[in-house]
Amino acid sequence: MKKLKSESGSAMILALFLMILVSIVMISFSNQVANQIRSTINLNENMQEMYNVESDIEECIKGFIESIEIEYKDNIYKKRTVKNDNGENIIKYHKYFYYNIKFLSPNTNYKLQLSNDIKDGSNMISIQEKFEEVDNIDNNSNDTIIIEENDDGPKFDSTDAIKGITFTMKLIEDDNKESEIYIKVDNIKVDNEKVECDIDYSVKSWRIKN
Repeated sequence: MKKLKSESGSAMILALFLMILVSIVMISFSNQVANQIRSTINLNENMQEMYNVESDIEECIKGFIESIEIEYKDNIYKKRTVKNDNGENIIKYHKYFYYNIKFLSPNTNYKLQLSNDIKDGSNMISIQEKFEEVDNIDNNSNDTIIIEENDDGPKFDSTDAIKGITFTMKLIEDDNKESEIYIKVDNIKVDNEKVECDIDYSVKSWRIKN
């Protein structure tokens, strides 16, 4: 009888020990599962925040590109004194052609910087094309601009027409992460005073901590 009671007591102690051990294992496992769930939730929230920021930046780039307008001008003439075949001085004119690329800063919460080839506060880039020599101009036109011979005129390359330009825009977030994007305006054409071009961009760096 005493032996039976002793074995029963030992079994109860063993069962209690096993219950405590199982409880510890279950609590530890539950904590691991809870931590994993919290970690997954935080990861999802961080990824969603990252996607939202990247989406905002892409919208900013898209808005910037869509704001680009190109204006074609061919109304600037510069006087030149040259000698004709008889050695007499005559007046000729250099007719200049150029494009103005105008753009607006998009409404954005990010700081926007443009590359050094664009002056601070400017929203225009001039693309210069070669000139041609003409004998006469329409002096009665209000749009005609005449530059005197001894005055500085636009600096043009007389050999090759420049048909495009590439510049850099930089977007800076509040936490000083920077994205740098190349903007390329290319294949500029004028057809019946309508200007057409290709505008493209490529990413140099994306959300790099400064």
